[in-house]
Amino acid sequence: MASAHFLALFLGLAVCSLLIGLYASKHIHTQADYYLASRTVKTLPLALTLAATQIGGGLILGTAEQAYMSGIYGLAYAIGVVLSFVFLSMGFASKLRSFNIVTTAQLFENIYQSKLLRKIASLLIVSAMWGILIGQVVATRKFIFGLGIETEWVFLLFWAFVILYTVAGGLKAVILTDIYQVTFIILLFTVIFIVTLISYPVTTLDWQPQFNFDGQYIIFINLMILPILFCIVEQDIAQRCFAAKSKKIATISTLIAAIIVLFFGFIPVYFGVLANSLNITVGSGASALVVLMEVITTPFVMVLVTLALLVAIISTADSLLCAISSNLAQDFGIKVHGKRALNLARLTTLICGTIALSLSYHFDNILAVFMQSIELPISALFISIFFGCIKQRVYRTAAYLSVFTGIIAFAIFKLIDTNLPTAFAPILLSLLAYLIGWWWEAKQIKLKHKVL
Repeated sequence: MASAHFLALFLGLAVCSLLIGLYASKHIHTQADYYLASRTVKTLPLALTLAATQIGGGLILGTAEQAYMSGIYGLAYAIGVVLSFVFLSMGFASKLRSFNIVTTAQLFENIYQSKLLRKIASLLIVSAMWGILIGQVVATRKFIFGLGIETEWVFLLFWAFVILYTVAGGLKAVILTDIYQVTFIILLFTVIFIVTLISYPVTTLDWQPQFNFDGQYIIFINLMILPILFCIVEQDIAQRCFAAKSKKIATISTLIAAIIVLFFGFIPVYFGVLANSLNITVGSGASALVVLMEVITTPFVMVLVTLALLVAIISTADSLLCAISSNLAQDFGIKVHGKRALNLARLTTLICGTIALSLSYHFDNILAVFMQSIELPISALFISIFFGCIKQRVYRTAAYLSVFTGIIAFAIFKLIDTNLPTAFAPILLSLLAYLIGWWWEAKQIKLKHKVL
């Protein structure tokens, strides 16, 4: 690959992102501006930035890899993401916007009147996002070094630009960069897909998996179910719903994002199946998509593909960085106002980015980081947040029992080998605990009214 061309485009992308961050910073005066883009995000920008949070390295590289081994079942994760956006569009995105809050964890204080549960929820959500963010940084370093660019300063300089534009412009900068990043990714891979499809029609490929699906069904159920459950818990998605100009825009945008991911999700699956059908050998640690692109494209197109893959990783990472910062500043930060609050938000983002960059040197295995990171917050928080959004009357006891039961059940079932999807049993127990807590507190209130 033409390393000089890639390096020039790579650094050009970094500089453009920083300039966008500086531009966005001119319109930021409060923490609400910084973390919620002043709650003025319109339909198309919101849909594109929502899609960008999911069209990352996992959806592109991971889905292609899964399709290389599993054929048509490689669609599992993309379907999960699409259904998660559809789920949000069925009233949940609108409901989240109506709360006028900054973090998902605030729901536990607003709805259940518990500051303790808010902090526990925030810690669980932040821990999940930390794992995913560090995985993105590690993936970037591996990716750059895998291109033969083994100069450490390139990796450090680029991440310095990513951190700085997020520090400067907050969510507004993230959304603006997401728009041009996801547009570039979709257009490039769509063009390559159409051109390749002429030579290798879908009907000529072998879409059958290389194994017995019955023996590995849990993997595919997890890939579909976990994104649906996590969408209502994760801060980076919720943050965008909170930033929507209106409840209607939040609803429409999540549905558009589902359509975008549905269209795009088939492309890496096609390329993964094509790599298998052409009997392309993928070495240990290599990517089926990257190896295929080296075979079927020109050196310059390969430079663009490589840049697009890196951009996909970054489009996920900057939103995670902003989301982590919002949780820490809002749920644990010092109560300050005005310029001091904005400075605190920027300092928190800078510290988070620096720590993530530092910790990335202590991790190497990035496989299944996403799934491993999201299981605990799903097990502990999903039921309480779900019922908090759909029920008019909720009780604090129910939330306490549900959250702690989910945490304990998650720990237990991590030690027990079952034939159920990973988070399924803890969620069922968390649901049972919630219903018991709701029934018990409702009964106590009824008895108290009788006494009075």
